[in-house]
Amino acid sequence: MGFNLIQGVLDLLFLVAAAISIVYLRVVRSRMRHLAMEKSRKPALPEDPGGGPAQFRSPSSRSAFDPRMEDVLLRQNRELSEMKSLLSRVSMERSRLQVAFYDAERMIEDLENIQMQTPVAAIPVPPLSPDPVAPSPAKVAPLTDQEKAVSWSRSGQSVSEIAQRLGRSEGEVELILGMARLSGGGAG
Repeated sequence: MGFNLIQGVLDLLFLVAAAISIVYLRVVRSRMRHLAMEKSRKPALPEDPGGGPAQFRSPSSRSAFDPRMEDVLLRQNRELSEMKSLLSRVSMERSRLQVAFYDAERMIEDLENIQMQTPVAAIPVPPLSPDPVAPSPAKVAPLTDQEKAVSWSRSGQSVSEIAQRLGRSEGEVELILGMARLSGGGAG
């Protein structure tokens, strides 16, 4: 269920990126139209001193808008190719993440199936005492980290406190407590 949510978020990000690129292109295209309209509003240049009409002048004597227009077109084409490249990379990463999420879901389902098929004995937990690590007279073997973590969790200690006391990471402690819950030895 969580992976479907993440996949939905990725789809949304992909759509937002596409929408942003479309809006950006429309803004650039609008600016190009605006520049073209400004150019058409300028009065026609007088004829060339050489006697020929303005449209047949050499490229060096064209209006100042031509180089600006060419620069804008070049920048637009460059940015468009960059956006296409980014869009293809986002699409490829999205596909890779979908495959990874699919694999992770399969692994979780396999682990759940194995858990359901293999009954796990409940972990014996000594009765609550002021110090759950203190050895009880009935038990000769020392408590395992899992038993300590479950006992401390039942006594109200946080995961970070248990992790400090065991010298393990919080992720390991959460995994130990989660496995204890699944096996029926449940940490409160």
